[in-house]
Amino acid sequence: MYHRVATGGPLGSERFRVDPTLFDEQLSALRHYGFSTIGLIDGVEVLSQRREPTGKPIIITFDDGYRDFLTALPSLQKYLFNATVFLVAARIGGSADWDTC
Repeated sequence: MYHRVATGGPLGSERFRVDPTLFDEQLSALRHYGFSTIGLIDGVEVLSQRREPTGKPIIITFDDGYRDFLTALPSLQKYLFNATVFLVAARIGGSADWDTC
């Protein structure tokens, strides 16, 4: 679960941010060790034990729909991973007022 892939941002939100270089290294390590992404529905089925997982499945998510998700796309594509982005519907096209600290 990620929030932001960025080198900077509001003070106090560092724990919700990962540097783009570190993000790329994390995905590289996951790919190196044989992990691959699956979708949310597949993940629910695996977790509810409706079927056995194949390989080493992971689900990558991004919360809050920050624009800097676009920074993550090249690394996701490079390692052939997909991700789910959860948007705050009331804030689409606006700003994250919870980041004002």
